[in-house]
Amino acid sequence: MKYGIVLFNKGPLATRENLSTMAQRAEALGFDHVVVTEHLVVPKREGERDQYRTVKPSQQSVRQEQRKGWEALRNYFEPLATLMYLAGCTRRIRLGTSVMIVPYRNPLVTAKVFSTMDELTGGRIFCGVGSGWWRDEFDALGLGGEFGSRGSRTDEYLRIYRTLWTQPTASFAGRFHQFTDLEFSPKPVQTPLPIWVGGNSERAMRRAAELGDVWHPLALKQPGQLAPDLIPEKRRALAALARAAGRAPAAIGLALRCNVRITARERDHMVGTVEQIAEDARLYASHGVDSLTFDLPGVSWQEAMEHLELIGERVVANPS
Repeated sequence: MKYGIVLFNKGPLATRENLSTMAQRAEALGFDHVVVTEHLVVPKREGERDQYRTVKPSQQSVRQEQRKGWEALRNYFEPLATLMYLAGCTRRIRLGTSVMIVPYRNPLVTAKVFSTMDELTGGRIFCGVGSGWWRDEFDALGLGGEFGSRGSRTDEYLRIYRTLWTQPTASFAGRFHQFTDLEFSPKPVQTPLPIWVGGNSERAMRRAAELGDVWHPLALKQPGQLAPDLIPEKRRALAALARAAGRAPAAIGLALRCNVRITARERDHMVGTVEQIAEDARLYASHGVDSLTFDLPGVSWQEAMEHLELIGERVVANPS
């Protein structure tokens, strides 16, 4: 089992010092990776203090900050720039997105940024992706006309990334982009540069099986609720989709993202004493999970760092 944490690149704990301190401490404790999340703008309609409180029932996959209000999304650091900053602050730990919203960026530019980051970090980058869900953000970015095609665009853009990253001379003919005989370099150090496909939907799972290296769902939030005993069924479904796409099931990893909270007063999946959390992690591993990425409590910096220390010392350092 590999372990990672979600850094605070948004909200009241998002500062340059906090980002570097947490990433460096995670590296020292033996964590495998750190990730950052994405929203580029936070639309706030006139007369509505909290745009997030108007989320439709069909959009209940949104993160916990949507219940806290738009203030929790202030100081939202752009993820790719943040990864390059973190690359200069660290030496070993892997750096990725959980997740970058693919349709927001030109695919050739995005492929270039990731290949450059991978070269400059010596092969420490992974590309966590999603298709996006928030129509108001698409509209604010001038991409409202692409909202209905965001899933198709995401699939095509991932194919473009792969083409540019792997082909000596790149050509592509798709629905949204076409190019012929392009020189594209530097290539990523990693072959392949890993693509983690976020999302709990069947479409996301199929995208991971067809185009990704890792399926990266939310484990313990709606609509996921992927408790350990549900993992074998999901693994079988992912394997079937991989075989249907002509890929070996073993080529598709499973990396869960979940909240974690250390407490002696409650007990749930990834909620309890640090010993119980270690037990939960071992159970996930026994059911076929390759990696866990933890959302640490963000009420205070002290609480977040205490969780990081305890998990690093008692879970990451003692996998058995």
